[in-house]
Order: sequence, then structure tokens, then C-alpha cells
Amino acid sequence: RYQVKVARRLPAPPDRVWPYLSEPEYLPRWFPGVTESTTVGEVQNGVGQRRRIKIDRNLKRAEREEEVTRWDEDRAITLEHLWEKMDGKTPPWIEGKSEYRLEPAEDGTELTGWYTFSGHGTMGRIFSLLSFRKKHEKEYRLAFDNLEKQVAEES
Repeated sequence: RYQVKVARRLPAPPDRVWPYLSEPEYLPRWFPGVTESTTVGEVQNGVGQRRRIKIDRNLKRAEREEEVTRWDEDRAITLEHLWEKMDGKTPPWIEGKSEYRLEPAEDGTELTGWYTFSGHGTMGRIFSLLSFRKKHEKEYRLAFDNLEKQVAEES
């Protein structure tokens, strides 16, 4: 398994940052490439919430479904990536999991995000080691930049 970890101090309290993480419709506002994010199924909030995410990365279309496995209001959320397709095919990574933790800070919120994944097959493991981890880290840093701007604009 490979891991990406990004942390950022955001200029808003945890209760103002939380909706960006917990409400699927907020995701396209700050996460790069996400064009649509909707709740699927009966559970709207909390553990068991499922999300369908549509992504467009440089004309490579992707779709995935995630399920919330941890929900601590204004403190932490974990999303298991149930499946993902890129242009209709399984991507070279599997077993994705996104986790976000919020800690109150003197001037806002300390947000830490992790993305863990495994390489799919021999080539997927090699490319995960050589480039996918860096690609995902870059994407998370850009997402946190966007999120910082979003919460600052709300102030």
C-alpha cells in the first residue's frame, strides 16, 4: 500500500470546513477534476453514506463510488473507494481510501488528509511506486489549496 499525506491550516473553524468534506455536492468546488458528486442510496449523512463521483482529468473520464466508514461530526471522515473506472477500465490502483481529520486551531482548522491505495498488478505496483503516489500527492495539495480559497472567500 502507498500513502499520501497532506496537511493545511484553513482560515475557518471546523464547523465551516466540515460541509466540504461531508456533503458530496461540495466536492466539485474544491477537488481537482471532480465534475459531479452525488449521494446514492438511502443514507444521506453518517456512516453508510455512499457517493458517486465523476471525474474528468485531461479528457480521461473516471467514475467511482465511495462509502463513508467513519463519521465524527466536525472532526473526521473516512471514505472507502468501493470501485473506480477510468475510461471504462480498472485503473492501475485499487483499494483506495481517503481520510480527513480536522483539529481546531487558534486561527482556524488544521486539516490533515490521507489517501492510501495499492498498485493493481505488477505494472500497477511499479507505476504506483514511480509516479502514481506523486500524482495523487500533487492532486491533494491542489485540492487543499482550492479548499483554503473556498473557506477564505466565505469569510
